[in-house]
Amino acid sequence: MAAGPILEILTPGALTSVQDLGRYGHGRYGVAPSGALDTFALRIANLLVGNRDDQAGLETMLLGPGIRILADTLLAITGGNLSPHRNKQPIAMWQAHRFNKDDILTFKSPINGFRAYIAVGGGIGGPSVMGSRSTNLPSGFGGYQGRPVKKGDFLVPEGPCDNMSAAGRSFNVGKIPHYSKE
Repeated sequence: MAAGPILEILTPGALTSVQDLGRYGHGRYGVAPSGALDTFALRIANLLVGNRDDQAGLETMLLGPGIRILADTLLAITGGNLSPHRNKQPIAMWQAHRFNKDDILTFKSPINGFRAYIAVGGGIGGPSVMGSRSTNLPSGFGGYQGRPVKKGDFLVPEGPCDNMSAAGRSFNVGKIPHYSKE
């Protein structure tokens, strides 16, 4: 795990939580898989920033979070377009962006889709519970303290962001799934 926090949550959004591809094989114990609902979007976001496709990122709904970046890194936002902005300037979805220390990521309003995924170079760290970092909200474990993120939380990376040269990498626009406005 890397040395210190990489993200500071300034506003949590409607429901923002740490998710990966989920934990499977524990249903007989009453443990739901959890994990990202749009695994395709999370996988692509991770690949854009040079992560393994199964690393943890943030899943957010409708009104995305406000996040201060605490060290230079890469971010990619995929899934539904919630109108992401860096320092009040719009940024492209489905593309890796270099964020510098003290940059602010915000979301203005949903354009289409319901959930968006934020991948950070190096992944989101934290304890792995039953092989996953996903937040299991009903059971209160995994992710960040088993709950959605809230104002004042500091998230650590799983590892260093080793691929800054991936800034600008984008996903083929013709392959992006259709996210409706409903």
